[in-house]
Amino acid sequence: MIRFFKRTPRLIQMEAAECGATALGIILGYYGRFVPLEELREKCGVSRDGATAYNMALGANHYGLHSEVYEIALEGLQEASFPMIAYWQFNHFVVIEKIEKERIYINDPNSGPRTITPAELAENYSGVIMEFTPKKSFKKEGRPETFVERVKNKIWPFKNAFHYLFSTQLALVLLGLTIPVLTQIFIVKFLGPMMPQWQSPFLLMIVGVMILTGVMTWIQTIFLNFLQVRIAIH
Repeated sequence: MIRFFKRTPRLIQMEAAECGATALGIILGYYGRFVPLEELREKCGVSRDGATAYNMALGANHYGLHSEVYEIALEGLQEASFPMIAYWQFNHFVVIEKIEKERIYINDPNSGPRTITPAELAENYSGVIMEFTPKKSFKKEGRPETFVERVKNKIWPFKNAFHYLFSTQLALVLLGLTIPVLTQIFIVKFLGPMMPQWQSPFLLMIVGVMILTGVMTWIQTIFLNFLQVRIAIH
């Protein structure tokens, strides 16, 4: 007999530190409240090391979910309230949707919904769970955010930096196209029996292209580092 149960929504983290906030977003979505991940990061106090269970509980309370965090043995999970957030491999959070005799349904913020075996659960479960119950103040609102919308919201505040990055990349491509041409001219004209009169200007042009390529590469590296830091903080 096939047994159906309500699955939790798919929500994928974009950074390793977002697993706790993403897991809370999955729980909220299960009960009908869809919150942008950027907002959840703020409410859960996500840092470079991720979010603590305490801050996740504060975030849940903000949206009208009562939460309880406690240690529980593997054998007691079956009696807990589903879906729940479980501490995983001592460095991650996943949502456990349902436990059956031969399979366990989880929603991993890192990879999405999947089933695992009891042996995998025993190997990865770290002994702590978070249970959730909607309070009277809980309100259903919002809609699931698509992956494209998440990416857009993530990078849109830095659109100018992306424009500069694209411009420097285009300049590097154009400079790269000139190098084979200059090399061919050098071989044909300067390694032949007759030395052209425009030797000095041509050599200066080659040096200029090399310097400009180095400068554009340096600028591109600065913009890449800037974007990596700002997007991680955002």
